[in-house]
Amino acid sequence: VPSVDISAGYGIDVSEDASIDTITITESAIVNFNSGKTLTVSSNLSIPNSETLSTSGSGTLKVIDGLTVSGGAVIDIPVGSSLDLSGSILRFGNDVTIDGQFVSDSSTDFILTGDFGIATTNEFQIGDVTFDGNVFSLNSSTTDVTIDSPLTLLTNEGITTGDGSLALSGLLTMDGGTFSSSGGVIYLAQGLDISGD
Repeated sequence: VPSVDISAGYGIDVSEDASIDTITITESAIVNFNSGKTLTVSSNLSIPNSETLSTSGSGTLKVIDGLTVSGGAVIDIPVGSSLDLSGSILRFGNDVTIDGQFVSDSSTDFILTGDFGIATTNEFQIGDVTFDGNVFSLNSSTTDVTIDSPLTLLTNEGITTGDGSLALSGLLTMDGGTFSSSGGVIYLAQGLDISGD
């Protein structure tokens, strides 16, 4: 299917595995899954300011090119549903809670367009984080993330893990940024370099 426009009060019912090039969301919308079905979106999926994209039922929303959640927008993935962002780019500017399954891999990248916190119920992996002067937070004790690339935290940038767990496969360089944790497990495979003032 080339494209689908979703306006308020409407959604998409997924009764078979399906692929859509582009979904345009103008107001809050819902994707309803029959058991085990997958909806694949090829182009960047953007949720408008202050609107919500929800899923229901047992199925998977897979986004290939990227997902943008900012300006008070919300993505609601309940228990039983999955959000698959393997190989995709996530542009986040506000907090996200994913109660269902969050699927990612070493080619999934986060780009922060504002301070961003994530809460998940499962371990997940990402390749890189672009901070752009923002703070990345783990917002629950069940959030457990592995980041593959080396990270550099500049002034006004930071990582706050709270009670979540974080594993960094590359070197963490502190060049004016901040890193804090109040619990969970922190693993720095290549160590820490403090080079800022």
